[in-house]
Amino acid sequence: MRDETSEPEPTPLSQPRTPWWRRIDWTKTATVVGVAAGIGSLLFTGVATYYGAVVSQAQLEQSREDSERQVRGQAMRVTYWIDKDSEGVHQLHVVNRSLDPVNHVNVDLMVRLPPIEEGPHKWAKYQMQAVDLAPCSELLVPWDSLSYQEERNGEWKKQPDVDVARVTFIFDDRDGRPWVRTDDYDQRLVSLGSFERRDNRHPEWIIKAGRMERGPLVKPVSDCAYDSSSASGRP
Repeated sequence: MRDETSEPEPTPLSQPRTPWWRRIDWTKTATVVGVAAGIGSLLFTGVATYYGAVVSQAQLEQSREDSERQVRGQAMRVTYWIDKDSEGVHQLHVVNRSLDPVNHVNVDLMVRLPPIEEGPHKWAKYQMQAVDLAPCSELLVPWDSLSYQEERNGEWKKQPDVDVARVTFIFDDRDGRPWVRTDDYDQRLVSLGSFERRDNRHPEWIIKAGRMERGPLVKPVSDCAYDSSSASGRP
């Protein structure tokens, strides 16, 4: 009997693989790419808008600073200080280093009376009111031109030469804007409208009437120029 061996079944031919670019659903891919591009565009627009807003804000602040500097320009060149003259006498300087006059200068000067170290503190109060200060000029008020009354309607006495004093200085610039130089250590310059008026007298202070025996001396000053935000008024 013949041993018949079954022939192996023929291996089917493999089907050719579909190229990868045909297996991609390009419709969905285009949608995803479009969404991603839209998100990227929104992010870019948002970043650009943010930095644009930052730049605009910086420009606005710079514009405001320039405008304020222009408004304060002349007033920055008007100031005061106290020092000693060549003979060692204390004196008050009120200076206008701008090329325009300042008007309605009002100065309240309070000078301590001895004894300095003991209370209650006594002060003599002196006033200069409605004075016009010419361009490039200063007023000098030496202590030896000041007198005070110990008692009302009493004898006038010479102001002792002490270095403890307080000054309130108000003036109008060339445009009629009123300004105040505060009696703080740093002599802040503020508009009269925003100045917080307060009584700078301690409740226990004793205020004596004072007067100037002669008008303030007027002198020209150097280093006089147009408005400058960096001007301090001091030599």
